[in-house]
This record gives sequence, structure tokens and C-alpha cells, in this order.
Amino acid sequence: MTDYLSRRLTMLRATLAHFDEFPDRWAGIEDIEDAVQVVRDGTAAITGYAETQAAATPEGLTANRDAARDIAEVLLARLGKRVGAHAARIGDADLREAVRYSRSAWDAMGDADFHNRATDALARTEAILGDLARVRVSRDTLTEIRTALATAAPQTATRDTERARRVAATAALGGGYTPLVGPLDILDDLVDELVDDPEFVARYHVVRRIVDA
Repeated sequence: MTDYLSRRLTMLRATLAHFDEFPDRWAGIEDIEDAVQVVRDGTAAITGYAETQAAATPEGLTANRDAARDIAEVLLARLGKRVGAHAARIGDADLREAVRYSRSAWDAMGDADFHNRATDALARTEAILGDLARVRVSRDTLTEIRTALATAAPQTATRDTERARRVAATAALGGGYTPLVGPLDILDDLVDELVDDPEFVARYHVVRRIVDA
């Protein structure tokens, strides 16, 4: 949200709060009631767009993915030591080569290579899972790694969706205040002319002021 709109949203909320605090001063004046309702609905819409804009952050998805990859790398490195030890004991050089990567080696891989090699290591491990009890590798071990890998997978489609939501909310925000200018002008005139309470009127003009930085 821009500073321009933020200042106007602050004014709208203060104005509505003033009307809500003293409903008896303007209740029954239909044109004021109608204008207040339009301003209330418009303020709710702007708030909703702002919340959507703030929530639709692809950066948050990326942070979650990176954290999950860190976890997966640690788990894969530990798995590699256990399965690699088993492979060395039985003389299976191919298996040892496929699984025995250090944490730093996993970390240095690009996304595609990382996920391909992790998938291969897990498939090879699962194929001999019945022989790995002595090195404390179980199906739960593989499930934990696969869960981390799923979260760490590239989420291009999800990020694109979040980005589209953010763009749409930003566009809606850009025009969200304009429809309220007319109803606010109506309130400016009718509060002066129809509300028989000088203190209410004076306070209204204070809260209606947009404070520019």
C-alpha cells in the first residue's frame, strides 16, 4: 500500500469511528446514513485488498522452501552415512556412490540435480530397506526426508498464483479510494447542515482531515 492510500485509509477509519461513537447524532438522517454506509463498505474493501496484498508474498514461499531444503540436506547426509556404511560393508560401490554425499555436497547442487539425486538415493534405499535395520534406517526415515523434499520442491506455479493475487489486489487498491470521494463530500456538507451538535461537527472536521507526511 502506498503512503498516499495509507493516509487516506487512516482518515476513513477515524471518520467511521467518530460516527460509530455518536450514532444518536446522525441516526435517522437518511442521506448521512447512506453516505456513511458507502464509506464503510468502501473502507472494508480497501482493507481487504490491503490484507490480500500483504499476504500474497512469494518471498515467504521461497523462505519456507529454503528452510525445508536445509532440513532435507541434513537428513540426506545422515542417511548417506548410514546407507553408505552398509554399502561399504557389502561391497556395493554403486550404492555408496549414489547415496554418500555430505551436507555441503547436497547444498552445492542446483535444484534439479538436488531433487534428482535425492529421489535416486531414496529409491535405492527403499529397494533394500529390509536390510537396513542394523544401521537404523526405516520407512519413517524415508518419509521424513520425502516430506522435507516435497516442501523444498520448486513452487513456480504457487509463486505465480501469489504474484497474480498481489498484482490484482494492488490494482484494486489503486482505485479503491476514488469512489469514496463523492460520499465524503456529501458528508462534509450534510454534517455541517443537518447535525445539530457543534462539538460533533467540529470533531468530524478534525478526523476528516488527511494528514500528509
